[in-house]
Amino acid sequence: RNSERSGSRRARKEVGSFYTPADLAFFMVDAVAGERGVSGATPFEAAWYDPACGSGIFLNAALRLAIDRGVTDPVSYAAERLFGTD
Repeated sequence: RNSERSGSRRARKEVGSFYTPADLAFFMVDAVAGERGVSGATPFEAAWYDPACGSGIFLNAALRLAIDRGVTDPVSYAAERLFGTD
């Protein structure tokens, strides 16, 4: 932790703004996707939706996982299967 940023962290906490580290987001997305995904679909047949996406860290993790697992057209994949609101 950088002590110079403590004021910034305190201000974000006061308004309820919290950030998830990228490695944790990737771990969570990988855990949700599992080997077969939700309801028997592969993780890349299903759509991903983050209702509080903020900077999009979870959607980014889903895209990285899709690429790691062989999605060959990440731009189309993102446009068709990754959704978020904030």
